[in-house]
Amino acid sequence: MLRAIKQLDRKRLLPILILGVVGLLSMAANVLFQKSICLFINVFGIPSPACGMTRAYMSLLQGDIRTAWIYHPLFIMPILICVLAFYKKLSQPIIILFIILLLAVWVLRLIFMLPHNIEPMVYNPHALIPTLLSIMKEWTGLV
Repeated sequence: MLRAIKQLDRKRLLPILILGVVGLLSMAANVLFQKSICLFINVFGIPSPACGMTRAYMSLLQGDIRTAWIYHPLFIMPILICVLAFYKKLSQPIIILFIILLLAVWVLRLIFMLPHNIEPMVYNPHALIPTLLSIMKEWTGLV
């Protein structure tokens, strides 16, 4: 087993390493601070395409697949990416398909969940862009 791991090339391990580190950091921030470290929502105010992934994995680790699905229906995708990368089956068309799928699910979640503030699709009015827009509205007298 150790010999097989040593023989793996770096290109195959890079996606696995990146996803693993990002996932672990997100889970640690979730547990320690009970707050999102997502740059996307803290800048734009709307959840990112991957919003809810960390909470989905936290639920999955507790054995709650239903809640994991609610937090993000594509929670299994990073695992599939790692498996495909490991077996050298991660091609450009598959990556494009995953991106299209992620964006399509994101748009649907924005349409159906964000207006109702259903977790994790919750608007952040204190994010950078909404705050700047609010200040600009006040300055221009459009309020």
